[in-house]
Amino acid sequence: MTRRIIGQALMGIIIAVMIIVPFFVQDEQWVNLVSLILIWALFAIGFDLVFGVTGMLSFGHAALFGAGGYALTILTLSYGVGFIPGLFAAAIVGAVLAYLMGLFALRVSGLFLHC
Repeated sequence: MTRRIIGQALMGIIIAVMIIVPFFVQDEQWVNLVSLILIWALFAIGFDLVFGVTGMLSFGHAALFGAGGYALTILTLSYGVGFIPGLFAAAIVGAVLAYLMGLFALRVSGLFLHC
């Protein structure tokens, strides 16, 4: 039990440091690296929640992640939208896609993915 608490506290400290680093480091290379680490960590945490805790394999997880990233890239590079508004728009795109995928997924019955 103590080992688990120490691990969680250490993980919390690491996450806090990674979130704070971009505000104090002026080198763009480090900011990009920490941002990529945080993005992939968010993806891994979500996948671990779905697969590791519940045991359900999610094929749609990567689709939503990719749709949000693709929307952010198009909005910032092609249309000149700022990063923060583009980030919120990417989250909305991911949520709308999740809703549309959910409409179909909730109507499925029976065993369709069996190993």
